[in-house]
Amino acid sequence: MTVQDALCALDRVFPFALAEEWDNVGLLLGNARQEVTGCVVALDATEEALDFARAQGANLLVTHHPVMFRARRRLAEDDVEARFLCRAIRERVSLIAAHTNFDNAPGGMNDCLAAALGLTNVLPLENGLRVGAAARRDWAAEAQNRLGAPVRVYGSPVGARVAVCGGAGGEFWKTALAAGADVYLTGEIRYHEALEAAQSGLCVLEAGHGPTERVGLKALAQALPGTVAIFG
Repeated sequence: MTVQDALCALDRVFPFALAEEWDNVGLLLGNARQEVTGCVVALDATEEALDFARAQGANLLVTHHPVMFRARRRLAEDDVEARFLCRAIRERVSLIAAHTNFDNAPGGMNDCLAAALGLTNVLPLENGLRVGAAARRDWAAEAQNRLGAPVRVYGSPVGARVAVCGGAGGEFWKTALAAGADVYLTGEIRYHEALEAAQSGLCVLEAGHGPTERVGLKALAQALPGTVAIFG
């Protein structure tokens, strides 16, 4: 398998064309013709993820969050990102990112989050959100138990219709409200956005950026050929 084969496999399941215009996805560093000795999937492009990949004998790191969100004018090793990139270049590790294309695609991040919460009759909404139904319950306790992370609650967490958006989805709470959701679970939301949502009758559950997105790493790994290790 080459890096290009991995790219094509991802594109078939989570098309890169579904990424938002501002995003940076696909092959970000490396050679598409390089033979892959092993592949690791991780949430973030960190030194720890790179250490794990090298320990696995892998030379391809596929992350959800892209490195190099903004154009760089220099690559001197005097900041964290530059040091990471220089090390990846030295060690010939290719980097692929599947970010908002994975969020937006059917079977992607937000479908994984809905499934992790046990939602049924899940429907897609704007901005990659999903909304689904379940028995009326206390979703703060349910989410904390299912995601294994503390949950900050704004409003009453009891309801039967739940909208979800992994990661930083605070700005989309009005989409959840318009879809008739009782509860909106996301990874991050600004305090005043959460307060306005609660006063509008929508409970917001802030469950952490990482915990709401790690649930999708297995699906990302399954889209790739061969045996893929997951970091984190």
